[in-house]
Amino acid sequence: MKVALLSILFASPGPGMIFFDAANMPGNTETAPTGPYANSGWQFQIVTTRQNGGEQYLGTIISPKHYLTAAHVGLGSSGTMDREIITQPSYITGGAEKVFTIRNSGNPQTIQWLDPDDGMMKNTDLRVFEIWETFPSYAELYSQLGSPDVEVGGDIISFAEDGEGLVMTGYGDGRGATVTLSGVTKGWLGNVADRRARWGRNIVDGVTTSSQGLLLYCDFDGTLGQSECQAANKDSGGGWFIKDGGTWKIAGINFAVDSYEYGPPNPNSNGFRAAIYDGAGLYY
Repeated sequence: MKVALLSILFASPGPGMIFFDAANMPGNTETAPTGPYANSGWQFQIVTTRQNGGEQYLGTIISPKHYLTAAHVGLGSSGTMDREIITQPSYITGGAEKVFTIRNSGNPQTIQWLDPDDGMMKNTDLRVFEIWETFPSYAELYSQLGSPDVEVGGDIISFAEDGEGLVMTGYGDGRGATVTLSGVTKGWLGNVADRRARWGRNIVDGVTTSSQGLLLYCDFDGTLGQSECQAANKDSGGGWFIKDGGTWKIAGINFAVDSYEYGPPNPNSNGFRAAIYDGAGLYY
């Protein structure tokens, strides 16, 4: 199974999206969640567009002036991210597109992250940026309070309630060609031509430690049925939202997708990037 990892963001100190059930999920693509997943974080997403190259990533608004995203999406070690356009497209706002002005020290094309080497962002892939204007609303930060679920270093951390799991967002590859072995479906390649903003569902399966701090992870096994997803190329920076006390809160961001648990790819085969839920025969 492919495993998605994310940097944990608690109130105290990955790579769009491939769905298990269908290649095309209109209700999950550039469309706000409804029903039990309404207001589950989609409304707090912003799209950052790189003027130099045009690549797009998601971030999550976490205060009237700040948004959170991944450091590794090309922000550089200097603490600045140049020539970015920050928007909330109409498919997020439900109305007119909103464009936000970026300004730092008089330069309207540069933003700077806050305390990149201090506090809870130290040695993580989490980065917070500031805008010149004001966001209309923002996501609350998920805390460790709640019913115990997982023990980490002696601390009990709750990850979800009522079996609803997590909602994941991203702006990456869609589902591409099917990966098969002897006629048996093993997973799917990404489709770079279908790179758009999406949301999907999964369940937090645990937590692990790394050089980037604590990481939550989920697997890709199809047990959730419709709208179960796995992060794919360019989904980095998209948020993971967990329901806490009736409110969906930001718990972390997409950081990486790990390899299949049984071992490295068969050396006699060509490597490829895919969301694999059954690695039998592909790995040794």
